[in-house]
Amino acid sequence: MTSVWVKSIQLAGFRNYEKESVALDPGLNLFLGRNAQGKTNLLEAVYIASAGRSYRASSDFELVRHGGTFYRIVADVQRRPAPLSGWRSATPEMAESLSGSTARKESAPPSFRLFLM
Repeated sequence: MTSVWVKSIQLAGFRNYEKESVALDPGLNLFLGRNAQGKTNLLEAVYIASAGRSYRASSDFELVRHGGTFYRIVADVQRRPAPLSGWRSATPEMAESLSGSTARKESAPPSFRLFLM
């Protein structure tokens, strides 16, 4: 049986996160905080890293932090027997690719095995 979990997630310019890195446990993870502190945004980032799209936003640019020009989500996924990595980002230069045409795969770091765009 293969087990899979998000080992860590790094956010930059995503929703209310300027820059954040969170290590996750393969078991239960509990997120506590006051309203509007980013708990749902963190869960949304995990969803985007796995599904390649947001369940809350109709456009990738809705995900960019207020006043920002890009967002990036990097997820380190642990899988037995072999690990995976994935990333997703949006910049003004990628507006055309995010609106429907083919994504620029050459912008993906070559060490990443999973490219979500």
